[in-house]
Amino acid sequence: MDPNEGPEYLQRMGGPRGVIFTTNDLEAMDIALSLVPEARVAALAVMLARGARSDYPIVDAAGIIQLLGDTSVLEAAGHKIDASSIEQFFVAGDFPIANEVELASRVYIALHRCNHRAQLQAALDHFDRNLSSPRRD
Repeated sequence: MDPNEGPEYLQRMGGPRGVIFTTNDLEAMDIALSLVPEARVAALAVMLARGARSDYPIVDAAGIIQLLGDTSVLEAAGHKIDASSIEQFFVAGDFPIANEVELASRVYIALHRCNHRAQLQAALDHFDRNLSSPRRD
């Protein structure tokens, strides 16, 4: 097994620390993932990569875009994911992606970049509306 995959790698990366899941634990994992929607999308990315039999390392955004397959837009956990958003929220420093653990973490980080951008835009829109409208005293 590749030293950058599997339970030993997860342990070195601060992984499960004694919490081991089996196939019987899917429902419990699903409950936990529902608390962190971005983690669910990260898991979906790993599933898509496995289904596509992706080769690692993934060296650029085009490698992530390929995971979409025939679907041009993937909607998951409140995010609309397409080629444009992948190119926008994955940065050069995210690559190369060596394995599934790094894929999941990079997807999670990219989704947080997206959330941050949306929050910043909402704040700017709020201030723009409030500063541009006349005051009524």
